[in-house]
Amino acid sequence: DRTGEQDFYVAFNRRTGINSGTSEGADQVLITTAGEEGTAFSLSTLLAKLSAGQSYTINQFAGTNDDVVVSVESINTASNPGLAVVRIESSGAVPCDGIFQPTPSPTPSPTQSCAGITLKVDITTDSYPGETSWTLTNTCTGQPTESVDQNTLYTAKGTPYSNEYCIPQSAYEFTINDSYGDGNCCYYGSGSYSVTYGDDEVAFGGQFASSESTPFGSCGGQRTDSPTPLPTSSPTPSPTQSCAGKALKVDITTDSYPGETSWTLTNTCTGQPTESVDQNTLYTAKGTPYSNEYCIPQSAYEFTINDSYGDGNCCYYGSGSYSVTYGDDEVAFGGQFASSESTPFGSCGGQPEPTTAFDCSSILRRRRCRKAGSVCVWQSQKCVNV
Repeated sequence: DRTGEQDFYVAFNRRTGINSGTSEGADQVLITTAGEEGTAFSLSTLLAKLSAGQSYTINQFAGTNDDVVVSVESINTASNPGLAVVRIESSGAVPCDGIFQPTPSPTPSPTQSCAGITLKVDITTDSYPGETSWTLTNTCTGQPTESVDQNTLYTAKGTPYSNEYCIPQSAYEFTINDSYGDGNCCYYGSGSYSVTYGDDEVAFGGQFASSESTPFGSCGGQRTDSPTPLPTSSPTPSPTQSCAGKALKVDITTDSYPGETSWTLTNTCTGQPTESVDQNTLYTAKGTPYSNEYCIPQSAYEFTINDSYGDGNCCYYGSGSYSVTYGDDEVAFGGQFASSESTPFGSCGGQPEPTTAFDCSSILRRRRCRKAGSVCVWQSQKCVNV
């Protein structure tokens, strides 16, 4: 009705996808009325819920003497998309000669036709799904690119949602929000989120407060791979059993840009470097585990891992990680850092080695919690100190 104060809306309330949790009027045709000509906020009223074979009459439509009858001819929930055939007739107009089917919702372009790069956002909701929202901002232009507001897309409790978007290749910041301030795990349900940019998982988690932001991508086009040299054999360390000092084992799983990774080991008692691996030397293959052992004097050390691009070795471009074992103890581990990350361990002068306090709650994934060895344990969907 474009003339009166009230507008009438006819919609098929299909119970599927983001609407799978609906209970009232599920898989029925709904007739509602509201004011403001659809241009501003207005209270709406549900007039009727119709199944196949039912009808509803709007008397004296738009202030005239004519009645409008809305009849549901059929409902097919087995088709994809589901289809409701509706006839709308006015007592003062000539009836249509055929039944007109509603225009189906626009079908998103298939992923393979994306001219940019595909962004996939996977959200598993907690017990309060309406609190969850997110924004994606292009940090090269400062403009928002995609977003989901609270109380819109995520409506069903404990439900996985997966949505894809075609976006230009650029640098972005993904920010997930929770309006109550308790994240989407693990106070009220075990929710989680994951963001995939192209083939790489660039953000994930669930345990946060009001918001959590993750940058990824780069301005000015795609980052170019360094030439990948042929794999070379890792240097053969001296056998552990013949080590007169203490064995140091460095385990690195590379990301999609292995040549950016390097590390140094510095003896903090003498101030001298002890071992190191430069970028573009040892680590050459993408997504590959490397394990190397070194025999070093028993002392105090600082292990520093570096990434020349400044995005760590997880999780912007691949799921890399690192672990350092000194004797029988894992003394450093991780993967998510920026340009570098340093960890001290050991002690000078043969004194007992101090125990480094580590907050296991900073680990958000089960497998990483387990990799922390005897320090952490996975309990009640979160990582806690033993």
